[in-house]
Amino acid sequence: MAQKVRPFVKLDAAPDTKSYEEEDIFSRLTLRYVSPLIAKAGNGTLQFSDLPEILVKRRCAYAHDELEVLWKREIFMLKEAGRAAELKRAVWRFVVPDLLCSFSMKAGFVVGGFISNFVLLGKVVQFTQNTETPMWYGIILAFLFLASDLLRSITECQSW
Repeated sequence: MAQKVRPFVKLDAAPDTKSYEEEDIFSRLTLRYVSPLIAKAGNGTLQFSDLPEILVKRRCAYAHDELEVLWKREIFMLKEAGRAAELKRAVWRFVVPDLLCSFSMKAGFVVGGFISNFVLLGKVVQFTQNTETPMWYGIILAFLFLASDLLRSITECQSW
């Protein structure tokens, strides 16, 4: 007789449980998302339609086709130049767009952190010490602080 598998996290449990409270938001979201799927798989009722759809760009068939096109282009271009084709050059061309995207996201995270922590925080301190500064300047600083932290959050999540 098959044993029923229980989820790791009770979905209706109060969030004041000590072990759940100590986890960060990403762990909580992951456990809330994965736990029902594991329970369904353990009970034998997990269907392929229960799983989320993977982006087309992240599928193996897409990567295979893209790498094959790059390899054929490498062979064709270097055949005309009279040199031997190298697989590592084709793979490098395949990986470079994702690397550039990751590096730009990390740069956005660093720039957003620099702006919010060093530039804007100093301006906020100056604003609070100067009583003659207009209120609209403080509101603009608050919105800039929010925009800078949103930039940090978005770029951190995109490179995750």
